[in-house]
Amino acid sequence: MLMNSQTAPVGFQTFLPRTLGTRMLLLMMSLLILLVGATGFIGNQVITGILNEYIGRAALNVSKAVSLTSVVQTGLKHLEPEDVQDYAEKVRKATGASFVVVGDHEGKRYSHPVPERIGKYMVGGDNEQALVRGQSYISRAVGTLGPSLRGKVPIFSSAGEIIGVVSVGYLIKTVRDVIQPYQQRLLLWILGLFGVG
Repeated sequence: MLMNSQTAPVGFQTFLPRTLGTRMLLLMMSLLILLVGATGFIGNQVITGILNEYIGRAALNVSKAVSLTSVVQTGLKHLEPEDVQDYAEKVRKATGASFVVVGDHEGKRYSHPVPERIGKYMVGGDNEQALVRGQSYISRAVGTLGPSLRGKVPIFSSAGEIIGVVSVGYLIKTVRDVIQPYQQRLLLWILGLFGVG
């Protein structure tokens, strides 16, 4: 005997809702879950992007301010890292940055949160835009303290020559700690939206 083409196999019938209303309800719930999930994913990406940009811009602004100070200019000119280190540490503590590093035209450190690293070369491989091209920018790189989001700014002499670089950064772990509360709020909002739906 031939099976009716509109009849599902017996084993499969047990998983299908028996009424049209139940099927419609399951379909709407599936669509709602998909919609809420997509909204959550997109929202999380947007929040993360905005906050990363905000933190990067903050680091860049601090770097610009530091690059223009007389203590940094004089310290580089006279090869005196002591005053530069004291000033950089005050700025770091005041702004909550993970590090404020000043380097000379070769990338040799004049300041660092770990004083033993002063006099050694900056790491991360992201100084070229500042030291060679004279550009200010935001970068992600791995330094001696770990992965970080950095604002890099060249230091110019009164004659317009590039004499150094300022790197102000926030460790990625710190950035994640800042972003996490916003992600949690988004999750609560999504769960509330799902509950209403």
